[in-house]
Amino acid sequence: MKATLGVVRAFPITGAISVGVLLMSALFCLQDYLAMTAYQAAFPSADALSSFMAIVYAGHQAAELLIIAACGRLILERAGPVLRNLIFPTTTCAGLVGLLGFGNLGSAVFVHANVIALSNAVFEPVKTLNFAALPYRVLAQVRMVVDGVLYPLGIALSALALVWLQRRAEPQTILQVSIAVATVFLGVSAVVGIWFLPNLLRSLRLRAITPSEYGRCEQGRIFSAGDIRQLLHHPDPEARQFGVVLATSLAPELLSAATIAADTPAPVKTSALAWPIPQVDGATAGPEMADASPFGCETRTSLSSEAGHRQPGGLHTQTGAAYDADAPTQQSGALP
Repeated sequence: MKATLGVVRAFPITGAISVGVLLMSALFCLQDYLAMTAYQAAFPSADALSSFMAIVYAGHQAAELLIIAACGRLILERAGPVLRNLIFPTTTCAGLVGLLGFGNLGSAVFVHANVIALSNAVFEPVKTLNFAALPYRVLAQVRMVVDGVLYPLGIALSALALVWLQRRAEPQTILQVSIAVATVFLGVSAVVGIWFLPNLLRSLRLRAITPSEYGRCEQGRIFSAGDIRQLLHHPDPEARQFGVVLATSLAPELLSAATIAADTPAPVKTSALAWPIPQVDGATAGPEMADASPFGCETRTSLSSEAGHRQPGGLHTQTGAAYDADAPTQQSGALP
């Protein structure tokens, strides 16, 4: 438990992801209830309702496959972390507001499709990619808590709330409560997207530190060649862009003209100097080298702090900057 709390303090995105999953699971029950209530009102006959529901569920599966095939790679590899995290919350808010404004069968069908098809095709892959911002060694524990505890907890709390609201309020009131929860979900998802890249870079710097030491050790290792390669091949476009900028200053031998042209848009190239890249004077660099953290704090690293106490040959300077060419690359089992 102490190590888990240390992970949450060291990587704030962990708490944001957890709250987002809790809210999403609560919205799952609320939207499903609202859709079923509208279906029941539109089809008083049990036979007609059964036939309609068969068509609806078949449409959900077809829509899910279509979204994954047409937009899956576009969302995960081209959209930035903020945009991809806002897609599902935005459709959720839009569907609930549409149901409040129109109250017809079509809006109910959209709300139901959102909670089934869009959640599976968009929210779940994006959530999996968000976990890539955490260190690999704590990934299993965090996912166990989020998917194994918080998700069913959100469904249970939402179900209890529905039982209480059904006795004391009309479906219109439940719809308004759902819109309020969806608005909070939208804000939390935006925070997850904003924190994704800073937490990803921090996980690379703390890759050699055990979770129980996160709270005491703010110092991180410098970026290695393996870390830069991981950023260059990361599915997130902003991570790839940062990898290109980082490699340009620290390890230009890792870049090719095709990589720069494909992964770095013009605005990023022109604003490269604004990135907080650790710089060191190659002429005066000694065994201990200053390393400016991208999170606004100064850290220092030395050969004695490297895993395995490698020889001084493990540090190299390229174009006046420093990086670790021999450090192992952090694995990321959360990448799709």
